[in-house]
Amino acid sequence: MLLLSVTNTLYLANPCHSHQSTQKMKHENHWRNCGLQFPEEPVVNNFIDSGMFIEARRWFFSFILLSPGHPQANIYYRSHLQRRREHMRQMTRYQSTIHPFSKCNIYWEYIISCSLILDALYRIVLAMYSWGVASTIDLKRCIMVMDTLLLCDVVMRFFIGYYDSEANKSVLEKKHIAKHYLKTYFLFDLIASGYTTLSFVRSATARRMHEWTVVLGIIRVVRVPRIFAAFEVFRLRSSLSGFATVAFTSLLVLWMLTTFSYILIFSVENIIEFVFYETTRWEEINIFRLYKATVLFLCVGVEGSVEGAQLSFQVYSIFFLCWGIWINVLSLIYITNVWTTSGCGRGKDLVYLELEQYVRSKGLSQDLRAKFFAFLGFKFNNRLYKENSINKTASTLLKSQVHTYLAKKKLDEVYVFRNVPARLLNALVAKFRTEIFLTNDVIIVAGTPGDCMYFINYGTVAIYSLAGKEICHLEDGAHFGEISMIFNEPRVETVVAVTPCELFILHKADFTEIIFPHRRVLEMIKEQARSTISNASQENRKLGRKLLRTSSF
Repeated sequence: MLLLSVTNTLYLANPCHSHQSTQKMKHENHWRNCGLQFPEEPVVNNFIDSGMFIEARRWFFSFILLSPGHPQANIYYRSHLQRRREHMRQMTRYQSTIHPFSKCNIYWEYIISCSLILDALYRIVLAMYSWGVASTIDLKRCIMVMDTLLLCDVVMRFFIGYYDSEANKSVLEKKHIAKHYLKTYFLFDLIASGYTTLSFVRSATARRMHEWTVVLGIIRVVRVPRIFAAFEVFRLRSSLSGFATVAFTSLLVLWMLTTFSYILIFSVENIIEFVFYETTRWEEINIFRLYKATVLFLCVGVEGSVEGAQLSFQVYSIFFLCWGIWINVLSLIYITNVWTTSGCGRGKDLVYLELEQYVRSKGLSQDLRAKFFAFLGFKFNNRLYKENSINKTASTLLKSQVHTYLAKKKLDEVYVFRNVPARLLNALVAKFRTEIFLTNDVIIVAGTPGDCMYFINYGTVAIYSLAGKEICHLEDGAHFGEISMIFNEPRVETVVAVTPCELFILHKADFTEIIFPHRRVLEMIKEQARSTISNASQENRKLGRKLLRTSSF
């Protein structure tokens, strides 16, 4: 921080310099001292802000790049720096790949999910006709439209990345995307669209097979989790209440199970008719047929006469009675589980309601009310959990390991602690405390005692000099305040949160308790700190001479 302060002083003390040169010097110093990657701006200039159709390219990249508007982007890429690095990675290496957390993927998943729901409805109506009649019904065109759209989705799957939860990263390389899709849902998606695919084939064999392909649409039941994933994104974006979420999810489960069962029942009847009967029995929609299927589905019994001469109808009736029992039990279990696990969602609603009543009763200003809700939103990211209960459940060793995993890397990156033994570093990490600061919160005030140092886990902070001039920004993984803490000196800078931040704090009392008994380690840390100050002073002198030379022109 000493380097930042002296640099700013030199800048203010030399008003006769060339504005353009000084701005470039300041820009370079900003990236060097803050530890951010300087080549990022040229990347943006090369891919977006140069050439023809700049506005169109901006819109295009904002549509396919990771979007902060995607709820899961704020879960897996919490800070501005993480999102910017992901943008740079995609723009430089995977320009033709659509990010899984992009606006494009949000809207595409909405479209495909609605198409899957409508496709199931169309197939119920289509299956209520005999196969010989179905080819003359205009409804088949609706099926072909849906199949065509879902075939387009098959192509799109090779261009849309996916998030690998095991590796904790978004996979954007087309080779890996294709390999992942081919191993999972490719065959299901392709076979389920066989009705439309074979309709373009003119051979006699294809025409005979065409009616059988109506049944293949049932395979799309394996894509039901995709509908729920799209609904989860919609829920997070629209901030649905816990009750509305549970109610809609329950209805969606019942809808998908019911449509799948009806399609299966009608399709099996059509197969039996096609194989054993010479005449078509369902040339138009028969409500009594729907009634019989409902009776089977609800396990009430078999309505109408079971034709004894046809063993197939006997087996059909027994199978779907058992099927109805299994579906009803499955529905009950799933919906009960949804209501049980929705306690967290309802708990979030109650917490927000209690907080709203609290801020009203205290007569707080609108700005302060907004900060309360912004704090909850950043801390929990719409995933409310009881941290105290989790800490009580976990063992001391497990909690220590989790804390060390989160904070150890931050301490390893501090130059003055580079040669400290691992045992002492682990002890320091165990003393870390977590604190959240919201936008415009003042973290450090210049001139106050240096009683702690900070490590940025997520977020961006701005560094201001004693004169109130903004020097630079620090982001994820950066640290500040160590020199003042080690030498017990007043702060020489003011630090303000630019975005919501999660910081690790190491207090001087904890540092003293662990390090002071080890005098050699303490002297080594102080020597490293003096070396840092000396290097900063040399950099400042070089920068000052360069500024003076620049001002002479």
